[in-house]
Amino acid sequence: MLGDLTWPEAGELAPRRTLVIPVGSTEQHGPHLPLCTDTLVVEALCRALADSCPESVVVAPTIAIGASDEHHGFAGTLSVGTEALSASLQALAVSASSFARTLFATTHGGNLPAMRQAAAALEAKGAACLWWWPGPGPSHLVRPGDLHAGWLETSLMLHLAPELVRLPLASPGPAPGGDKLMAMLASQGVAAYSANGVIGDPEGADAETGRAAFAAMLSDLREVIETGRGRDGG
Repeated sequence: MLGDLTWPEAGELAPRRTLVIPVGSTEQHGPHLPLCTDTLVVEALCRALADSCPESVVVAPTIAIGASDEHHGFAGTLSVGTEALSASLQALAVSASSFARTLFATTHGGNLPAMRQAAAALEAKGAACLWWWPGPGPSHLVRPGDLHAGWLETSLMLHLAPELVRLPLASPGPAPGGDKLMAMLASQGVAAYSANGVIGDPEGADAETGRAAFAAMLSDLREVIETGRGRDGG
């Protein structure tokens, strides 16, 4: 972890390492999952990546507040918005120029516009920058309409931090439908669509599913490091 190093140690490692920056969020995840869900998952992934690729990566401190404007209206949600997050990511990558390259990683889809924008701006300046978020994964880990705080995210949290899951409070939200849903969520917010903040159904979530999903995500993230090609949701 970058924060554990001294500056001479960081200077020695940097030219041969990718600096991985976990980009999380502090946002509602229904009545049963904590606000830190995305932050906890992406940080755990990046730590596991560092353990499995110790000669390739150094992990920076996690950004715990991202772009979550679509979740306004639910208590506890914090957001800096897309433009501020993009500017912050660009500044971080510039400050990390001693590293071979920078990789932004997130499990929150709301951070993607900022990451795309930052990566494009950095690449235009000649900086080596990758970004990743999880693709759909194996078919047995995909349920139609499971978009937010549903079966998969609840399973991940039961694997990573079961003590933070209020499983008796878990309840389904509306199942998404229609091609215009994502545009509606971006313009009107999740609260206009789902009263409890869930989009999907956490019913049947279990730690073993979460363990398998985590392993699949880690494998995908590790492939990005090994190939030098970023992921765009698939």
